[in-house]
Amino acid sequence: MEELPKNEGLAGSLGRCHAVGSPHRQVSFFPAAAMDGASFKARLKLLGRTQVEFASETEVALRTVHNWAASGPPAEVQRLLDLLLLLERPFDLPGADGDLAAFDRHVRANLDRLENAAGSARRQALLLSIGRWLRDTSDPAS
Repeated sequence: MEELPKNEGLAGSLGRCHAVGSPHRQVSFFPAAAMDGASFKARLKLLGRTQVEFASETEVALRTVHNWAASGPPAEVQRLLDLLLLLERPFDLPGADGDLAAFDRHVRANLDRLENAAGSARRQALLLSIGRWLRDTSDPAS
């Protein structure tokens, strides 16, 4: 995939990014349709952020965030929200509701990210930790 040019402002601070994810699932953060104000507010709510908190976190004027809530954010802010959703709420990605195959792909992609982050030297330790977690959280009644 061709790398997109670096944008000014907030996107410029994010650097160049064309897609992320495992080789099994690549997620592009340049959506086809612009986000409207209602979708922007819904995304903030899903991420557990108020407009005041988001303004402070992104170091933009609160009035600017209010304007985004009314008419939609610019593309680079939408991309930032997509990244935050991927990192903070990976199972709430669009298309995952009620689709077990999509949910499985999301789980596998996140496990792939953990495995890549651990590296080959710590792969066995990661697998042991996951095994212990599965044992600790399993329902004894099932």
